Amino acid sequence: MLGSITSDEVISFLNEIATSCSPERLTVVVLDNAGCPTSKVVQEKRLAWEERRLSLRYLLPYCPFLN
Repeated sequence: MLGSITSDEVISFLNEIATSCSPERLTVVVLDNAGCPTSKVVQEKRLAWEERRLSLRYLLPYCPFLN
C-alpha cells in the first residue's frame, strides 16, 4: 500500500484480525499515535474488538527507540 492510510482501512484491517481471534487467547495489536488509529471512529469499535479478545495498545507519544 502506498500513500496515506485511512481510518476505514484501519477498521477493516482490525476487523479481519478480530474475526480470527481465539476466545481462549488475548490478541494484542500495538499501534502508533498517528491520526487514523486514534480517530474517533476507530475508538468507537474498540469495545466490540475487546469482546472478541482483540486488545489495542498504543506506543508512547514519543518513542524514537521503538520506531
